[in-house]
Amino acid sequence: LLLALGVLLKTDSKLIVDSRYVPLVRWLRTTNGGVSEQELDRALQANMKLAGQAEEAVLEYERERLRLMKRSAEALLVRRISQLDVKAGYDIESFDGDKPLFDYDRFIEVKSSYRSELRFFWSENERRVAEEKGDKYWIYFVGEFVIVGAET
Repeated sequence: LLLALGVLLKTDSKLIVDSRYVPLVRWLRTTNGGVSEQELDRALQANMKLAGQAEEAVLEYERERLRLMKRSAEALLVRRISQLDVKAGYDIESFDGDKPLFDYDRFIEVKSSYRSELRFFWSENERRVAEEKGDKYWIYFVGEFVIVGAET
């Protein structure tokens, strides 16, 4: 079930927790007593909402950054791929904007937290992709993120 939901990813020799779900798994491991299915579902939904809205914020930031560089055409092509391919090793494809080419050359992994502390899990797959992409791989950390429409 966790594989089907994308919480766990299968590598050659082991199962790893997708980086988007590490805080949830950490919470589950430290929770005293049991966790109901409803509590787990709420935590999963909150985590997905945090990740999704942080990625959307970075997507808008990238588009505005390119527009300010007079790269409006490239700004229109910035895309969030995390919804299409969770194994890509990054969430957003963008452009550095220093040359008028339409080949993606900025691959952004978005990390987010409700806290300001710069702490996140970087998966084995993300590290491998970062090595492959080199200077074209970026990590954007969105700290103290407030979810729009969150229950108070």
